[in-house]
Amino acid sequence: MVNDRLHIICGNCGQDLKESGMATWEYVPGIKDEETGETIQSADVFIRCDNCATIHFLKKYMEEYKDG
Repeated sequence: MVNDRLHIICGNCGQDLKESGMATWEYVPGIKDEETGETIQSADVFIRCDNCATIHFLKKYMEEYKDG
């Protein structure tokens, strides 16, 4: 079995965001209503390019993949 190589490049400046020290990744867990169990806000991942300070939201791409 071969592992896929994942390439994440900033769409603004072209910086490779997998290089050490070139991006800040943050996972934000989803929020659910305690009484109803309804999802108020789904989980997301933010990637900030440390070269140009662009913030990328992965949630947008996850929703496109799920819908398409």
